[in-house]
Amino acid sequence: DRTPEGQWVRVIGGWSPYQFEEKRMPTIEEINEATGDTPTFVLYLYSRGWLNQAGLDALGIDENTKPPNNQSRYEKDKNGKLTGVLLAEPNAMILYQVIGKLPPLSNQEKINSTKHFNRELNRFGLTSAIDAGGGGHTYPEDYEAAKTLAEAGESSLRVSYYLFPQKAGEERAAFEKWMANNTADVNEDSDLEHGYELKGGGEYMTWAAGDFENFLSPKPLIKNNEGWRKQTKEIIQMHVNEGWSFRQHSTYGENTALIVDLVDEIDRENNGKIRNEMRWAIDHAETVNDETLKEIKRLGGGISIQDRMAYAGEYFLDRYGAEAASTSP
Repeated sequence: DRTPEGQWVRVIGGWSPYQFEEKRMPTIEEINEATGDTPTFVLYLYSRGWLNQAGLDALGIDENTKPPNNQSRYEKDKNGKLTGVLLAEPNAMILYQVIGKLPPLSNQEKINSTKHFNRELNRFGLTSAIDAGGGGHTYPEDYEAAKTLAEAGESSLRVSYYLFPQKAGEERAAFEKWMANNTADVNEDSDLEHGYELKGGGEYMTWAAGDFENFLSPKPLIKNNEGWRKQTKEIIQMHVNEGWSFRQHSTYGENTALIVDLVDEIDRENNGKIRNEMRWAIDHAETVNDETLKEIKRLGGGISIQDRMAYAGEYFLDRYGAEAASTSP
């Protein structure tokens, strides 16, 4: 009822089907009934999304619309009609695409929204945060609100941020441009008691080294060939040369082991510079094993975890079993 004309209801994560009395996800009929003619997008992690009928109409999505890269799908009923459910199978590109198409805020609205977001974190006692970078966040355009507040000394949150190349195959060009025009570890906040600093690259070095955390579908494994390794090595070496911190998204232990082995190779070729002088991290690592953990520690790295298991742990348990779940964050 309070959504402004031209804007959407957007539920971008932060809920579990098991928090409801029904212990299940909502149906599209329930969402349509609740939202009426207000376009609505509901996201469940990076597993699936729901568009109400008004949302489908607003985006011009119909039975003939093709999913991005044919790597996701629009669910259809037995009669071939769209249900409004978006399935991230095997990856979440269909969900990113919808988020990117929703109406943007004005610059002033972005600043106001950022203030509210920072204060919400302050309310829970947080005074600083790391933005690990993410899909759909274009630099520098989508960083202007946070930068404006920092430069005015009006940010209530210390922030260090990482830059995420948005297009597969264009990672090198993105990092070359960013490294030529930006210096890491420089406080951009006019009030030096606070902080707004570019730290490095991530949470993807390359898309070929990444995976997708959809516990409702089989795990996507890195195609262990020279292609991903050569490309990712080149990008990480750029970070070593510039002294930029780096991080790589990796949900599954099989993938994490390959990435850590590559970091070890680069470290040896650079006389221990990574383990002795740099900060680097693996993001997520839900099924990392003890051997890989020890290697990350030896190489001076870290693991950035999140509470995704609180929202999808039941599905993880169903697919991978109690033993795997017992060692996940």
